[in-house]
Amino acid sequence: MRTIFYLLFAMGLFAQEYETQNYMILGRLDDAEVRFYPEVMKAKTEGSLSSNGNFSKLFNYIAKGNASSTKIAMTTPVYMQQDSQRSQMEFVLPRKYLTEMAPSPVRSDVVVYKAKAGFFVALEFAGYNNANKTAKYRRKLEKILESNNISPQGPLKVLGYNSPLTLFNRRNEVLFEVQEESLPQAFRDSKQD
Repeated sequence: MRTIFYLLFAMGLFAQEYETQNYMILGRLDDAEVRFYPEVMKAKTEGSLSSNGNFSKLFNYIAKGNASSTKIAMTTPVYMQQDSQRSQMEFVLPRKYLTEMAPSPVRSDVVVYKAKAGFFVALEFAGYNNANKTAKYRRKLEKILESNNISPQGPLKVLGYNSPLTLFNRRNEVLFEVQEESLPQAFRDSKQD
């Protein structure tokens, strides 16, 4: 019952306008965007695939389930990744928490941290996401990286921007972090502009 409440409440929140994580588009590689993401504060949690309550844990944190009982605004996107046994989810915290202290989680399985700046290659797709779509766009993104002699650094991240109730204009992305040195010089130069 509690999970249904969180889901309905979150869907209402997603119907509003939200702060979206900043990034700079440096250019394109085929259908993918090369991006630079500055530092950002995030809250993350993980769990086994069989008992995945990651959204509820993070939503509880921003809905006053923190040491100071502070309500934290919902933002987009929601980051997700998984391997064969575990799944991880991250909420981006509002920009103000780069200069203000973010409230401490009360749950030991929720961690607030500063994500470092980095370069990413992202591929956007529409509609509702599922495992088959993630796999399809992962393969497409891997082919783009391979054809440009760029190796991914770390696991694939799947980003979701919409509530489950959003029927049209849904935005999802898959992205890999990449080393700046592996990018063509034109992309590295455009970050300096």
